[in-house]
Amino acid sequence: MSGWKAYLDIVMKDKTNLKGAGIYGADGAAWAESDWKALSMTAPTKAECKAIYDNVVKGDSSCTNGFVIGGVKYMFIRYEGKADTYSAIAYGKKGATTSVFFVISKAKKAMVYAITKDGANAGNVTGHLNAAAAL
Repeated sequence: MSGWKAYLDIVMKDKTNLKGAGIYGADGAAWAESDWKALSMTAPTKAECKAIYDNVVKGDSSCTNGFVIGGVKYMFIRYEGKADTYSAIAYGKKGATTSVFFVISKAKKAMVYAITKDGANAGNVTGHLNAAAAL
C-alpha cells in the first residue's frame, strides 16, 4: 500500500456508521486523518494521542477514567484484547446519553481511531480492525 491515506481509506469504507477516522503513531503524531474541521470537530492533539496510546498499551485499568480526543471527554466503555498484543481495542462513548463512539485499535506502532455517526452501533464498525491488521 502506498501512503498512510490508503490505510485511512480502509477504515472509512464504512460510510454508513463512521463519521471520521485517523491513524496516529505511538508518539502521538498524525500519520493520516480525516478532515476534522470539515466534520465540525477538533483534531486530536499529539499529547492526547500519546496519552491514549500509553493507556491502551497498559491495558484495561488505565483506561477507566476515559480519554480526551479533540478536547472532548469520552467515557470508557470497554477494553478488548491484551495490551501486549496488536489487537487491543478500547471503546469510548461521548456523554451518558449521546451515542457517538470512539473506537481505538492498537497496531504495532500506531493507533487507529474511528468515530461513529450519532446513533451508530460501535460493534458494527470493523474498518479500524482491518487497517490495524494491515499496518
